[in-house]
Amino acid sequence: MLLESAAAAANQSMKINKLPGASARDAAPMIPLRRIRAITQILCAILLCSGFTSSAHVGGSADSCRENFPVIFTAGFGGTFRFWQNLRSSVIPLTVTWACDRYEFGVFRFGNQYQKLDGVRQLVVAQDFATSLTRRWVRHHRGTTGIFFGLGGSYRTRAGPAEGNPFNGSHLNFAEQVGVRRVRIGQREGVEFSFRHFSNLGIVRPNIGQNFIDLALVF
Repeated sequence: MLLESAAAAANQSMKINKLPGASARDAAPMIPLRRIRAITQILCAILLCSGFTSSAHVGGSADSCRENFPVIFTAGFGGTFRFWQNLRSSVIPLTVTWACDRYEFGVFRFGNQYQKLDGVRQLVVAQDFATSLTRRWVRHHRGTTGIFFGLGGSYRTRAGPAEGNPFNGSHLNFAEQVGVRRVRIGQREGVEFSFRHFSNLGIVRPNIGQNFIDLALVF
């Protein structure tokens, strides 16, 4: 009886799929193969680079930075932009890094973002918040100045034009960052300048992406 019921259900499903009004457009949209490949490449890069070691402070080993500076905070101020156009908006970043700067958790408050369209100042993105969790790699060059870059994920409280954000079409996005940090020798205090970008690789439209820069105090 169970086998006969299953066969009958399968035949009914086939009939429904063959209805004249049904078409490929009615099916759920599939993610393009190129986007799947891009996501896979990013995940593989994270896994391959996760074994790299880096020290958070110039002039100290990984063991010394883990012992003396287990957690480091930054707080600052910045602005958003699109390509070479200033969106006249402020950004307040608060971040915490640990494990010798290998990992970062950040909270960002975006103000209203405006843009001149046909000479008229218009609101393009409403104020909101975002969080991010990234894996960072630090490379020091000279003195107390170090260059870092990071890759991870972010969550945005507004997504899509209906919620007042035509830049990020999804709440979940990838997060990229690159920056420079300068600290005192043997100390955690210093300053940090970074460029950051949130986007979802076009998985969900629109995907203009959010660009912003910030200058923060390290303590």
